[in-house]
Amino acid sequence: MSTLEFERFDPREILAAFQRAEVAYVLIGGLARVIRGSDEITYGVDICPSRLRENGPRIEEAFDDLGAVPVPAQTAPDGAQPEDETIFRFNTPAGPVNLVVIPHGVPKGYDAIRTAATRENLGGGIQPLVAHTADLITMAAATGRPEDLARLPELQHILKLETRLSRLVEPSGPRPENPTPERDRGIGI
Repeated sequence: MSTLEFERFDPREILAAFQRAEVAYVLIGGLARVIRGSDEITYGVDICPSRLRENGPRIEEAFDDLGAVPVPAQTAPDGAQPEDETIFRFNTPAGPVNLVVIPHGVPKGYDAIRTAATRENLGGGIQPLVAHTADLITMAAATGRPEDLARLPELQHILKLETRLSRLVEPSGPRPENPTPERDRGIGI
């Protein structure tokens, strides 16, 4: 651990701070996978923030609220710069938070993953945008890390289940015509 030692991990506290500050972001990484149904344990929050200028002060406000401390980037043994300069790590008393500006496999970041993300109710008024399972698969596959590649079969199974469930709620066949208020009043459209 760096500056802060973790005695607990409270993702709700972290997400609540980002919600109070009205930060525009999509939840990604392990916590997003767990929310989607993955059977894993995670100890951090990974978010992909919007890069719009007005989001910067909001992120700072959330981190101030959380008492966040930046984690210094680790250099390679040969003194080279870190390989990934798009992830900014912070420690908070509620647990670690990673700002992932450009997730692996998603070069357009927030703008690309927010379109399929859904707002999930985690209770207590906390409703983050959570990356779609297909995007989580893309990110896990793109890292190339064995632990992420090992999660792919489970994520693909979750995606199949989600697809089947979405078919259950979609109407099949032609819809019966419902009269519109205009038609009820004799106004043909």
